[in-house]
Amino acid sequence: MKKTMIGILAAAVAFVPVAAAQSEERFDEDAFEHESPERVVAPLHIDWPTRGVVAKNGEEKIVFRAPSGAAVELIGPDGEKLAEAVGAGRQPVSLPVPPLAVGEVHVLELRMLVEGVEHARPLPPILITEDGKVDLRRIVGIGSAIDSDKRWDFNGDGAYQEAADIARDVRDLMLRLPTTASLAPPAYENRLERFVLWSGNGEPYDIPTQGQNLSVTVPYGTDLSDLMYEYVVSSGSKLIAPETPDYTEPVVLRVRSPLGAERLYWLNVEVGPAPEPGDSPFDVALWTETVDGLWHVYDASTPVRNGAVGTYVTLPAGDGSDGYLPVSPFSGKSLWYGNGTVTDNVYETGNYVNVLSEYASPLDGGRSEFAHSGSIESPAVTVTADVYDQTLSFWYWYEIESNSPESFDEMWVAVEPIGGETPAVSRKLNPTTYEGYASDLPHTSGGYDAAPVWKRYELELGDDFNGQQVRVKLFFSTDDTNYNGFRGWFADQFYLGANRVPSIGKPVLSGTPVPGATLTASYNGFADADGDMEKPAKYAWWASADGGVTWMPLPGNAAALTVQQEHIGMQLKVDVYPYDGKQYGDAQTSDAILVAPGLS
Repeated sequence: MKKTMIGILAAAVAFVPVAAAQSEERFDEDAFEHESPERVVAPLHIDWPTRGVVAKNGEEKIVFRAPSGAAVELIGPDGEKLAEAVGAGRQPVSLPVPPLAVGEVHVLELRMLVEGVEHARPLPPILITEDGKVDLRRIVGIGSAIDSDKRWDFNGDGAYQEAADIARDVRDLMLRLPTTASLAPPAYENRLERFVLWSGNGEPYDIPTQGQNLSVTVPYGTDLSDLMYEYVVSSGSKLIAPETPDYTEPVVLRVRSPLGAERLYWLNVEVGPAPEPGDSPFDVALWTETVDGLWHVYDASTPVRNGAVGTYVTLPAGDGSDGYLPVSPFSGKSLWYGNGTVTDNVYETGNYVNVLSEYASPLDGGRSEFAHSGSIESPAVTVTADVYDQTLSFWYWYEIESNSPESFDEMWVAVEPIGGETPAVSRKLNPTTYEGYASDLPHTSGGYDAAPVWKRYELELGDDFNGQQVRVKLFFSTDDTNYNGFRGWFADQFYLGANRVPSIGKPVLSGTPVPGATLTASYNGFADADGDMEKPAKYAWWASADGGVTWMPLPGNAAALTVQQEHIGMQLKVDVYPYDGKQYGDAQTSDAILVAPGLS
């Protein structure tokens, strides 16, 4: 995206008597010759017929210097062109100001085009009166610009003062006018309090409004023409913005107070980078929810526990997680259909019950108030041609109900072309058979009443997708209100292409299994059918306190693990996922070793 933006130039603008305003002492011809366009196009001074920011219609003019041939326009409060002129190099140019509404404060803007680049500068506020004078009744309301942070020179020496602002300008004007203790100007604000962009699929992008440069990054593949905005401005003000903004360029937003004082904001919309081959060809952070539901990115660095465990559901046999959500062995982050927000009802957290029914009962599997579903889709990705058939692969982990799991709590994956005539390819991930059923026990990626495990899934596409742009979509549906208190469906490490995954031999652990010592995992026999080079593998460490019946995950996915005091008496093992720079192969698991007390 282009980074050019209209900015407020740091230049000298002074409010001085006419005689001083016409003086040439402030103009340095040699400096003018060597200044950049951004400096030389700034107005030198404004020549008002009266002292201060009060003027009488028909007597105002702006005096400035600009490079020869530079187009100059004076823009009114509503964006209309009031006057225009052409720069004359060293010779000053006078730009008349046409009549403006009497009794109001106006903020005008000076625009200049130099060497194809447009520069804009709002000018200090001017209060228009019939006679160039102000009485007590007319001063009410001039405070509409007091909160502005535009900066000006007001001390008459032509120097740009960083500390000078419009609030001081207005105060200075007030000092020169008759005042009474009972009369004070209202302090209208013209701030942008909140600004939100909405994508076509309903995804909100809340943009911080601290400062006047607003920036937001939207996922790769976002249709900028579909972006809509909503906003909140300070009381009494209004937002002036293009009806159909072009977000490929910075958008100028103008917040105007009731009496015309304005504040400008520049909105920059960046588009996230296209996914590239590497650790995560589909960065899960770039996926967007397309149907309202519970899809989002789960970051295991902030652990979440299923609040329904022990009340409405029971952990499967061999599960030593205490009900905590799984950690992706590859990135620590994964797509998840479930509720990770702590609600007023703790039982709704860490599962996909969504809203717990008032009719829920102990160990009934977690009854929802209503059935629900949702989908999430990847950014657009171009499928490259290859001699092999194209395949979508990803890693998944799930825990759903065990009552007819082939039909309920549906899990679908689809690859959908963007345009073209190739039909989408979709498949249901649910098990086709099941071994048992209990309301409080789940069916998982490990089987009925078995601890869930991460598995790799492949969906063959053939070669019809070569060269096409596609999106990958996941869909989850409860289909009914029953048995929804389980942890749900997680997915990570998506890959689309023609690749053969690597394999390795069984890992071995070296080191003394005592507290303070380091255990290191190693393996041999790396093999890859495509001839891809071996890349660093991922490691998932496990500990068991009951002789290997249940296993709980340990933090970290490096090759080394430091044994802790709490590991004494436990068995430790490691899963190793080989990597070829494109995909992770199936994990191989080491033999378990027992941690001894060590030496005192």
